[in-house]
Amino acid sequence: MEFFEFYFNPKTKRSGVYSEAERSVKTKREVNYETFCFETKKNKEKLGNLYMAGELKGSLSKNPYLLSNLANIIKKEYYRPIENDTPPQGAGKNLQKALGKANEFLSSQIKNNLSLLGNLNFAVLTINQNFSLNFTKIGDIKIFLLKNNQILDTGKSIETEETRQLFQHIVVGKLEENDKILILNKEIIDLFEKENIFGELMSAKKSEVKKIFKKKKRLFKKNSGFCFLIIVSSFVKKIFTFPKISFPKINTKLKRTLISLLILIILLILGYLIFR
Repeated sequence: MEFFEFYFNPKTKRSGVYSEAERSVKTKREVNYETFCFETKKNKEKLGNLYMAGELKGSLSKNPYLLSNLANIIKKEYYRPIENDTPPQGAGKNLQKALGKANEFLSSQIKNNLSLLGNLNFAVLTINQNFSLNFTKIGDIKIFLLKNNQILDTGKSIETEETRQLFQHIVVGKLEENDKILILNKEIIDLFEKENIFGELMSAKKSEVKKIFKKKKRLFKKNSGFCFLIIVSSFVKKIFTFPKISFPKINTKLKRTLISLLILIILLILGYLIFR
């Protein structure tokens, strides 16, 4: 899998597009959105990778740890079977359990802070080695699938009043190589449509993605948001092969001579040991 993270004018002490290297610095300041990617080397065919993106609005943006705490709870529960060396039940079942823990956490947070209602947007996706997709979301965060020259608002089917507060439904699908998944905050969508960024990303190669955003950087000066792009590709398999070593062939006559010489050396050594 290939993924790209772009941040446009985050509401922090400095603005601009944050590179992947700056993410660790960005999380230490006041933020209002964050993206996460977790991968596992074990049980890729069942669990695969876990991707998340979230946004906090209003006064909640002053709590920079809420998004990371929520992401870590989901990650810990999703990959728990691997940590305990027990066979996972599958991405769907594991995600369901992880979301149950996440809802418990959110419910406790809501009791202490009612402003959480309607001000948290969060998306969770899993993609395994067979390109099986599971996803869910809270709030008005958007999940688009760019496939076969179509822009599909895949998250629209689970947008209900209930999903504005807690995780409710999991959508299951099947992806194909080179499909693109785009997670955006609502405020940035109009710009993507107006400037045909959807269309450019749909046809873009992996090496062209960053160039698209660099070219349009000035357009994002008045907008604040994020873009989390996942390009579906085969999981990397590291295969180690040992080089073949070939030895020169020895002809029959030389082989007999060497054998005779070896026997003579053995006899000499035995004679020395016996008669010394």
